[in-house]
Amino acid sequence: MVSYELFNDFCYTALGHLHSPQRAGNENIRYSGSLLKYSFSEVKQRKGVNIINIDEKGIEDIAFRELVPMRDMRIIRGELKHLTDPVVYNAANREDYIKAILTDKGELLDPMRKLKSVYPNVMLLEVEDRGSKGDYFLSAKTSRNKSKLELFSEFYKYINDTELAQESSGVLAKIIEEVEKRGEDLEAN
Repeated sequence: MVSYELFNDFCYTALGHLHSPQRAGNENIRYSGSLLKYSFSEVKQRKGVNIINIDEKGIEDIAFRELVPMRDMRIIRGELKHLTDPVVYNAANREDYIKAILTDKGELLDPMRKLKSVYPNVMLLEVEDRGSKGDYFLSAKTSRNKSKLELFSEFYKYINDTELAQESSGVLAKIIEEVEKRGEDLEAN
């Protein structure tokens, strides 16, 4: 580690870059910061350059000049249907680099493809944690006392936060019955 005091005799010391611009000890010792955002952790940072005017007496002034890229990095959050609504996506640059956090409670079918049809530069997709649902998991003893249809219905509700529709339940009951019958036929052979 080098002490900032070693640079006291210089009117200005430019130290490479950290991603965020910052001073190192004194006003005249600085890290420039990166010119662009390279991580979604930087979405709220302003990026740019320092213009330093130095005269014979030392630093005359330091001015920050923000750089505005053609494509910014943004985080969008919401349900897939909302994020792909033209009212929402037309309110900002669709070409930005996007991290999408989906808050949908039910199943999602190919959400990345749907997002990319609107935001071609989606770089990261996350589904928001729905929290722990420890009450779903049953003991083996309790599970043995339930039918396959009951177990599947409970699992479906756990995953989708909604009951299995009556019509779907009827179809599933027929499928379970058919699979069990085929299994018995295979055992007999």
